[in-house]
Amino acid sequence: MTKAFEPLFQLEWEGACRALSMVLGNPVEATLTETQALDDLQGWLTSLEDDLWMAIGEYSQGPKNPRALLISAAHMSPLADLMLGGQASSSANDPSDLSDLQLGALGEAVNQLFSGAAQEISHATQRPVEVSNPILAALDGDVLDASLPTPIVVATLRLTINANTPLNLTLYWLTHQSDAEALDNTLSGSEEAKAQPINQGTKAQMSDSELMNSLGVTFAQDPEPLPDLSGSTAGIAAGVAPKTATTGAVSVRPVQFTSFDNQMSSMGEEHQNLGLLLDVQLNLAVELGKTELPIRDVLALSRGSVIELDRIAGEPVDLLANGRLVAKGEVVVIEDHFGLRITNILSPAERLQGL
Repeated sequence: MTKAFEPLFQLEWEGACRALSMVLGNPVEATLTETQALDDLQGWLTSLEDDLWMAIGEYSQGPKNPRALLISAAHMSPLADLMLGGQASSSANDPSDLSDLQLGALGEAVNQLFSGAAQEISHATQRPVEVSNPILAALDGDVLDASLPTPIVVATLRLTINANTPLNLTLYWLTHQSDAEALDNTLSGSEEAKAQPINQGTKAQMSDSELMNSLGVTFAQDPEPLPDLSGSTAGIAAGVAPKTATTGAVSVRPVQFTSFDNQMSSMGEEHQNLGLLLDVQLNLAVELGKTELPIRDVLALSRGSVIELDRIAGEPVDLLANGRLVAKGEVVVIEDHFGLRITNILSPAERLQGL
């Protein structure tokens, strides 16, 4: 019964992988290893040996019930390292030892997975699907059961992040069976979507290489065959649309692209509308240091008083843009004015740490 929902999970996690891949800057691929229906959620949770954490995403539009994502606690520290621009550590720390910065990075990773899945369903069904920011917390079976009552369909996924130090995660994606059935019927029953051509060609007439070109996917070498969804396992690569294998012609989900009017598509490259921000003013300030004083010391201040700051002489000072630390530098004198020579611009991970 649950094999009927595999194309749905493939579709959701295609979008989830793409979203997480853009944030990490590394390829992300998910493999659907198993789907099963549950009438006893508590019994299934008890059978799992891993110490799990959960994230529950509430939908304001689209599916009636929340989605839930379970992740092994042993994988949280390596994933946080990748989110912060480092390498996945081989040792698994206790989640209770994670810093607020690491937990914030993990929350952003989970948010990208939920948002990518919701966006892909929205594109496929041509209906708005919005999901609230999921909150990552230690697994509570009672909370999960109350948020997502049975019957539940569980998809077990193997998530691979191909960074310098590859990271393999085991995830559990929980969906209420009624939502899975409704979305599956919507996806399979859209005759208009089935008849829509892709780049002036029909699905049955296009070869695999032509299909990849129409989707904007390029390969350094000859492309491998598209995944077969007819079996119990299937791979989902970030940025590649899944193909459903049947006994007849190949069926491919139609893809619609929005024109970006010659804008660069790679993340981090310039866009034409960037010029709209060029005359926006920022308040730049140089902070020599700071200190804390009790009220009695402040009241005792007079002309000639000296306040000791938390910086030593010669230490770099901070450059703030609208109150946010963006760079460090050293004070210089330009004619009769003070100036700042920038010696270090903060990396994205360092700026995230300062939030």
